[in-house]
Amino acid sequence: MTPDVTGRVRSGPARALGTADHLVVGLAFWLRVLAGLLIVMMTVTTVYDVIARYFFASPTEWAFTLNSAALLAATLLAMPHLAAIHGHIDMDLVYRRFPRRVQRVLDVVNGLVTLAFGALLAWLGYRAAFGAYLSGLYTSGNFNLPMWVLYAVVYLGGLGLALVILFSPWRRRTVGDDVDTLTSAGVS
Repeated sequence: MTPDVTGRVRSGPARALGTADHLVVGLAFWLRVLAGLLIVMMTVTTVYDVIARYFFASPTEWAFTLNSAALLAATLLAMPHLAAIHGHIDMDLVYRRFPRRVQRVLDVVNGLVTLAFGALLAWLGYRAAFGAYLSGLYTSGNFNLPMWVLYAVVYLGGLGLALVILFSPWRRRTVGDDVDTLTSAGVS
């Protein structure tokens, strides 16, 4: 068993919560991989649409709608893992000038605000997805996507963000590891 940052070996509930965090961050990593694949798909479909439009005078009816949905999905699906590995932009120029005690308070406030934001996204995404499913809503145009799928992505991204932040105090770190050096898979 590996000691945490303080050198203690955790057991009992702390170990179970650390395992839950490990699973949540691992799932968030795969959501981020899916987001990357969506970006590749967006690139391919955009190139195809440009070629079809300008070389064959036959633009697609589906590329804009599909890429708009994929952009939303890629953003929201990558968000939980980026939060887990601290991959978002920081205001560290200002942050590092504060005393360590103020930094800890700011970290807690940031965590609470991010948790609330993720929970709000999840709640609103769930409500919208459920309502869109019951109402049978689709996107407009000739290429129709069910709206509940788009709102479900909002729910999934918000829930993932909330869970990553909720379990972050139990994130496994070995002695000498920095928060920013978690492995690319988001697991330690």
